[in-house]
Amino acid sequence: MTEIECEGRRFPVVLTRKAMRRITIKPEPGRLIVHAPIGVPLSIIKSTVTKHWPKLKPLLIKDEAISSRHVYFLGHKAGNHDAYLSTIFPDPLDDYLAADFQKELRKKAELFFTKRIRHYERVMGVDRPYEVVVRKMKGRLGSNNKTRHSITLALRLIHYAIPIIDAVVVHELAHHFAFDHSKKFYEILTQYYPDYRSEHDKILKGQYR
Repeated sequence: MTEIECEGRRFPVVLTRKAMRRITIKPEPGRLIVHAPIGVPLSIIKSTVTKHWPKLKPLLIKDEAISSRHVYFLGHKAGNHDAYLSTIFPDPLDDYLAADFQKELRKKAELFFTKRIRHYERVMGVDRPYEVVVRKMKGRLGSNNKTRHSITLALRLIHYAIPIIDAVVVHELAHHFAFDHSKKFYEILTQYYPDYRSEHDKILKGQYR
C-alpha cells in the first residue's frame, strides 16, 4: 500500500507487481488499484497516474447520489430545505435517508419512469404497454422481462438527469424488438436515441448529469 497526491489530495494506492508488460489502473471510490510490471520504478507509476488523472478523477472522487444531507434528483443536487426540492416534496426535508423520504422518492420515481416509458413506447411503436416496476438494484439500472412483459428500473436511476434516464428507458424498450445485444439491437437503440453512448458513459464516469 502506498499513496499518491493529486490536486492537493492524497489517495491510497493498492499496488501489485506482476510479470506483465503494462501498468493497469483501476479507480475505485477513494482509492486506486494498480498492477505494474516487476521492476518498474514507483516514480514511473506515479507519473502514469498523473497522466491519466482527468479520466480517473470522476471515478476516484465519486459523489454519493444520496446521503442524510443531500440528494441528487433528476440530476439536480439539493441540500436540506432546498427550494428546488420543495416544489416536488411537500414536507420539509431533514434526512434523505429516512424511511418517509425514501417512500416518497419511490412514488416519484414510479410516476416519472412510467411517464418516460409511455412516451418512448409511442415513439418506438411498442403496441402493448409494459408493466413498470421500480425496486432497489445493486448492479444494473434496468431489465426487460419478456415473459411478464415488464420493465424494471432501479430506484437509484431517479438520481440521474432526464437524458440519462431516457437512455436507459430506450435501451430496455429496444429489447422489445431485439432481446439480445446484437447489431440489430444497437441499430434500433441508436435510431431512437442517437446520444445513447455519451449519456451511458456518464453513468460509468459517476456523473449524474
